[in-house]
Amino acid sequence: MATPFFGKGTAIFVLTFITLTINANDGIISRLGLEFGYGLIALVSLSVSTLLIGQRTVVISMVIAMSLLANMPKEFVLNFGLDRDLYMGIATAIILAPVVSRAMH
Repeated sequence: MATPFFGKGTAIFVLTFITLTINANDGIISRLGLEFGYGLIALVSLSVSTLLIGQRTVVISMVIAMSLLANMPKEFVLNFGLDRDLYMGIATAIILAPVVSRAMH
């Protein structure tokens, strides 16, 4: 039973790590004012994968897509009509909504 969770968690970790390092010099980590480092990216990816491991595939894919859009170059994302920071806010809301819901019940 632990093997599917380990595989799913590893896949989420790798995908999150890749999306956060795509545009490293102008990504969300840099825009938050933090210095880019692979250790910090690994820590963020690990925490995101921990929170998403029990979620459905559609939720995971939405978070990965929003993270990818939040870290793309500004000119590319403006074609969709929204700011890059909004995409990261949507991804954060998707991640935290089930956690808050479980805490309230």
